[in-house]
Amino acid sequence: KNKIVLEVDGPLAAFSFDHTMPNQLWMGEMAKNTVIESGLETLTGHDALSLQTVPSGHPMGYADSFRSFVNEAYTSIDQDTPSSIVPTFTDGLRAIHLTEAVMRSSKESRWVTIGDDNQEHGATIHAALAGKDAS
Repeated sequence: KNKIVLEVDGPLAAFSFDHTMPNQLWMGEMAKNTVIESGLETLTGHDALSLQTVPSGHPMGYADSFRSFVNEAYTSIDQDTPSSIVPTFTDGLRAIHLTEAVMRSSKESRWVTIGDDNQEHGATIHAALAGKDAS
């Protein structure tokens, strides 16, 4: 099967999204119980609602997501207005720094602070592959 899971772990909370359950986002906090958000009724922001093209309870597929993203990108370009959904060059640079930090953390088997190299954000990550060759 084609399973994609995105997890973000921080010092105060952790988030996990599994594309096989597209209407759910798992959030865990050390000081609180785990919270599960699901369904269209949890989307309150205009940006999120504008990407929802099917009724609540009907998961969106890859084609729906891709169509919504491309439509948002074209609209942003056509109207010469920034989009909160379409990544910017700054977002791409941030992704490069994150990827480099993951690779460094894995190679050195230690926590790495993003921000060591003149970064504006000071997040800390530790690669799940610690101690293993990241290539």
